Amino acid sequence: MGFVLFFALTWATVFVLYSMRKGLTAVESIFIFLLVMILSINFSWIVIEELYYVQTSGDPLKYAAFMLERSVLIPIVFTIMFNYIYDKKSTEHTLLAVALGMGEVLGSFAIARYFQILYYVRWNLIYDAVVFLAMLFITFYAHKLLRKSMNVEVKPL
Repeated sequence: MGFVLFFALTWATVFVLYSMRKGLTAVESIFIFLLVMILSINFSWIVIEELYYVQTSGDPLKYAAFMLERSVLIPIVFTIMFNYIYDKKSTEHTLLAVALGMGEVLGSFAIARYFQILYYVRWNLIYDAVVFLAMLFITFYAHKLLRKSMNVEVKPL
């Protein structure tokens, strides 16, 4: 059941990303998606495989649901969030997008725990929220650097 739920949730977020009004260019959206995917994979690898704070299920279908969440769902949520933030460009909408993005990601981790896809050993949802905010700031500043490097013009001699 966990795999089916994560599969449906992933396709729903893909549909939202496809149908929404974009505030970013395609290059910026791809950059955010790939950066968050790299951060998410590396973070989960360190927490699960190196520090043993979280354990994954041995069931292949449950592990596939975890892979969908880590490699597709979380990066798409970040991409949707940044597209919404740069489309609206107001503080209220930014806070709303961050709150909804954090709620969705933390909700997906809670669902993963409920369906026994993930087992928290020395970890909890507060740590996930801290990691989410750290990934948000890293992505924001990396995107800011990307925008700065894209807007550099060559001055004639």
